[in-house]
Amino acid sequence: MSFISVNAPTLSASVDNMKDFLRFVYTNESLLKEHGAMKIIPPVEIKKVLKKIRMKLSPPSTIQKITKLNENNLKK
Repeated sequence: MSFISVNAPTLSASVDNMKDFLRFVYTNESLLKEHGAMKIIPPVEIKKVLKKIRMKLSPPSTIQKITKLNENNLKK
């Protein structure tokens, strides 16, 4: 398998662009189709807000109690 390294175009987004992000992407759809990817640099204001937001993520509990059925349980 071979990989071809291509530089994706880089776009700087404003605060207004980030408010309606999908519209921003669709207006630049031609770049996306041409290159297959694009880098979007968020504005400084968004970066500051994201640094202040702390998210406490806890992994979902994967412990489950499994009861094995045997003949004694079935003859109740």
